[in-house]
Amino acid sequence: MRRLATGLQTPFYKRGVFFWPTGLLIIAFGVVARLWNIANRPGWEWDEGVYVYIARNLAQNGLLEFKTDYLAHPEIYAYHPPFHFLLLAEWFKLFGAGHTQARVFAVLGATITMTLLLILLRTVIGNAWALIGVSVIATDMWLNFSQRVAWIENSLIPIGVLGILLYVLAVKKDKTWLYALAGLVAGSAAI
Repeated sequence: MRRLATGLQTPFYKRGVFFWPTGLLIIAFGVVARLWNIANRPGWEWDEGVYVYIARNLAQNGLLEFKTDYLAHPEIYAYHPPFHFLLLAEWFKLFGAGHTQARVFAVLGATITMTLLLILLRTVIGNAWALIGVSVIATDMWLNFSQRVAWIENSLIPIGVLGILLYVLAVKKDKTWLYALAGLVAGSAAI
């Protein structure tokens, strides 16, 4: 333990030297668990195939179209906002278009979410509880399943968590521009 100026000692789990390596190790475990055998799984969910098709079509043809029945004319996909498809299409342009690439993109979203949650929870409830909270997120079996499927939510959740983090920082620092930025980011998540 380290001594403070008052003579009290700081517990090891409250020190940044312990917090960041441990937090990053927990996140790394969560990433490995989500990436494990990701290319060798069949399609889990109907939406995954649809979203991959739409983003692939957007990347290759510049069209936001839904896969239709054989010999039918394609229809514009207007059921969800195009934000996820635009991001995924750009990802496909860089790394190729397929289910595995879309799932890796979902894991990237989960990694960003876990990192932002670690920062948010540390700010709100402290080091030890932040590590516990992110440990639960990193090891939860349903999240390990759902955060490796190419769903829209995996690109939305990091934006929502960022909006909350910015709001907490705005309250803490009482800066108008931070409130505005938090509202803009949270509003983007809602849209």
